[in-house]
Amino acid sequence: MSAGPVNSGGTNRALGAAAAILVLVVALLSATAAVLVHGHAWGLVLGWLAGAAALWALPSTWWGRPVFAFGWILVLLRVLFPRPEGDFLVAGDLSGYLLLASGLVFTVVAALGVRPGRGGPARR
Repeated sequence: MSAGPVNSGGTNRALGAAAAILVLVVALLSATAAVLVHGHAWGLVLGWLAGAAALWALPSTWWGRPVFAFGWILVLLRVLFPRPEGDFLVAGDLSGYLLLASGLVFTVVAALGVRPGRGGPARR
């Protein structure tokens, strides 16, 4: 007795959602690390390289590059608000502006890298 065809569409969606959550967590952690060390020249370069390497390694699907860029933007938007002490985590100097610009660059790269899905048998 056969159980019938397996619904691979639901499985693919679940795997995509799990991958998106994992990519978002990695983006939040790497962006937070970049914010914390961007004051040093090596920290700013390391943050850029880590973000660029992740964008390059991730696939250009809905759960890959756009989710990573979204995670970076979330962290950068959060650090724009003042802390309770009245100061900011990102100073208004060259390294601070370069860090904030990296989030915009990552977003543009992620947006340009996503390709629309190819038509399968159901779309033809």
